[in-house]
Amino acid sequence: YKKMKLDGQIGMMLGYEPMYPKTCNPEDVLLAELSENELLFYSDIQVLGYYPKYILNYFKNHDITIKKAQKDDEILKAGKVDYIALSYYSSSVCSSDPDEPKQRGNIAYTVKNPFLKATEWGWQMDPAGLRISLMRIYNRYRKPLFIVECGVGVREKMKGERIEDDYRIDFFRKHLLEVEKAIEYGI
Repeated sequence: YKKMKLDGQIGMMLGYEPMYPKTCNPEDVLLAELSENELLFYSDIQVLGYYPKYILNYFKNHDITIKKAQKDDEILKAGKVDYIALSYYSSSVCSSDPDEPKQRGNIAYTVKNPFLKATEWGWQMDPAGLRISLMRIYNRYRKPLFIVECGVGVREKMKGERIEDDYRIDFFRKHLLEVEKAIEYGI
């Protein structure tokens, strides 16, 4: 596409759940940072145009070998994306305490966030998490962001001929307010 010099841009899609540490224990904070890198390593490659050192070290420490052709590094560098499309549904919390009970989130198993309500499937409803996501991703990559998915999953119940979904309207209202705040911040 870029070689043909077409008028447009190429982007990538990222499913993202910001990871919060359970406590200010440095082990929890470190685990959250490592979890963020694990979640973002694919986008790091697509946005930066190379394999970051942390993932190369991971490959080395786990006997993983990437076989590259002679010009693969040049192709990666030339093929960097122009923007990031974002899918956001919930945030996650991690704990270094092995006895902390885990629950299934949207993307990963996490610990419960005591400050948030969750859906029946354990997805923690976190409007501020959308703003945090936009800020983290923008600050990491400095690329235009597009929210392409954001929603709440619940079992719908019919009331006569209609679905009563005031909770969904409230969910989107709160999330849109956070997007507005992110824009005011400068994203």
